Amino acid sequence: MKAILFKIPKNDEGSIKLEEDKEPYFYGFLHYHPEIQITLILKGEGEFIIGGKRGRFKPGNLFIIGQNDPHVFLSDKIYYENNNKISHSISVFFNQYIFDRLFYDFKELQILGKFSVDFSKGIIIESTMGEIQFTFRKMFTASPLTKFQLFILLLELLNEHREKRMLNPNAEIIKSSETGDKKLSAVYEYILENFNENPSLDEAAKTAHMSTPSFCRYIKKRTRKTFTGLVNDLRIGEAQKLLSRNDRTISEIGFEVGFNNLTNFNRKFKKITGKTPGEYRAS
Repeated sequence: MKAILFKIPKNDEGSIKLEEDKEPYFYGFLHYHPEIQITLILKGEGEFIIGGKRGRFKPGNLFIIGQNDPHVFLSDKIYYENNNKISHSISVFFNQYIFDRLFYDFKELQILGKFSVDFSKGIIIESTMGEIQFTFRKMFTASPLTKFQLFILLLELLNEHREKRMLNPNAEIIKSSETGDKKLSAVYEYILENFNENPSLDEAAKTAHMSTPSFCRYIKKRTRKTFTGLVNDLRIGEAQKLLSRNDRTISEIGFEVGFNNLTNFNRKFKKITGKTPGEYRAS
């Protein structure tokens, strides 16, 4: 799955861009863009990939995606097969640099500046009922000035939310470049196409056009993970998707995502998710 540089249409109305997606299934290609993205899932279920993290999404989930962070929301297979199903999300896009001065020059907004530092790590809020959803939706019918005020209020509500969780809490803040992100996207593509077999460190380095030692340093800097750690994260993400269905045993799923024994699969799964595969399936 290759990440595509996605161009957000220019917005003549102001410094933030609103977008509503309401289709049978979401845009299914790994992509990235220089804008920060905040997305609220209103309808639809499936799996997400954001940076090096993989997991499930459902209605009520809200995601903050950092600039140039490869991501995709993959609707479940049933949404491609049943035209009566709807996937619905609303998003806001904005450039970090536009707001940096605003956040730091005005004392009242400095707390939002501190919050924005974490955007590069990716953020998920599992449940967003009430004021967050109301404020987000109201932006779509507001005048430009009111829309901007609502956007600041939305950031304040998200900052104050007690159940927000960083997807990549140990990620460094790294200045992105299109060239660098194309390299990382090529690595994701290689792993996603081969994780159920045995992805090769040397082959992955070749996809990024780097020597193996340089590649190891690059992956560690970009993801705060070793290559093996990144592979395991993506494998466990796929296992979470398969465990949400009941058509295969835990052992079968472990082998399908690339683990050659059940003990190793159980250990890695619990290390990454905090639960055993059996506990995850039962929850």
